[in-house]
Amino acid sequence: MSARSRWARRLIKAAAKPLPRYGDEEWLALPEGDARKIAAVVVAAECWASELDDLEVVVRLEFDAFKRAEDADYQARAAAHREEWSRVRHGAQRRYDTATAYRRALYGANYGRSA
Repeated sequence: MSARSRWARRLIKAAAKPLPRYGDEEWLALPEGDARKIAAVVVAAECWASELDDLEVVVRLEFDAFKRAEDADYQARAAAHREEWSRVRHGAQRRYDTATAYRRALYGANYGRSA
């Protein structure tokens, strides 16, 4: 526990309970300097500060999850692309082979071969 958290806990414990919620009507009605009013502000500040304490970890986890999803999507798209171009290449090769066989039948067996 950080020094900030220890300080906040001491301040919050010292105030009479229940604490009003920061900013609501009950909180606004309390006099300035009232321990409950100050403790309610500290509770709100601690909520905000504790989010920041964990921000790096939370952002890293969110980034890692996003990156895993992005990588999986890329891998799926790459596999689909390879499959599609494999079909195109094989189809083009078959057409080329058919055309070459036709031309060799028409022009002789040495058509398209180097001399």
